[in-house]
Amino acid sequence: AQRQLSSTSASSPLAGPGFQFARNADGRVVINSILAGGSADCDGTIQIGDEIVAVDGFDCSQLSARQIKQLILGPKDSTVLLKLRRPWQLFPLEVNLPRWLNSDSCSTKDSESSVTASSIQSYTIRKRSFATQDDETSSDSSSCYYSQLEGADGMEGDTLRAVESLKLQGCMEENQQLRSVLTDLMHLNLSLGALTSDMNAAMADILNELKGLQAREKEREQEEERARSAAERQEEETHRLLHQELATCEDALV
Repeated sequence: AQRQLSSTSASSPLAGPGFQFARNADGRVVINSILAGGSADCDGTIQIGDEIVAVDGFDCSQLSARQIKQLILGPKDSTVLLKLRRPWQLFPLEVNLPRWLNSDSCSTKDSESSVTASSIQSYTIRKRSFATQDDETSSDSSSCYYSQLEGADGMEGDTLRAVESLKLQGCMEENQQLRSVLTDLMHLNLSLGALTSDMNAAMADILNELKGLQAREKEREQEEERARSAAERQEEETHRLLHQELATCEDALV
């Protein structure tokens, strides 16, 4: 990576894709701001909260903020390949962004479009804290404190300029997606419960019908048995009467 970093000419105007990043308390390099009008903003693929895993094939886990910035910056209208990771996705994604915004320009309050001029700024996450933008304690776990350091690269020894509350929109979007998934699962559970209830009612009706069929079949068998018994008795009575008449006739002949 050092050879790649030193190969960039100091005299060449540098540009970037238009986002800000920070290394958080876990040591991950995370995108914390996307500048309006930059290629990252226009492309729409990257999101706040995305972790930068590699830049142009170089692993960022052991690189300093200065080195990562030098990898991302390059000649204007060239492209940079970013490998990103999201907590809710199994595999990293890759995005190729053109470098549009100049690295040496700064934002002012006079023009809304001038906010897009600064392409990359590095920050150091000092600690995580539950906080709101009013610095009041709350249960909003998607906020944290960050320290903005004087100087473009956030080197050791730089002066602490401000401590502000930062809303991690990526975490908010992740929470919204999780809530949406949980809502869908709850609706699915209710639908399955209703379906199970309908199936149980249908099974009860089928069982009742089977019991009715069995009762009618048993009643028919009993009726057939009674009819057979009556026929047998009738046949025995007929035989008895015939024998009796034959005996009477024989007595008369004698």
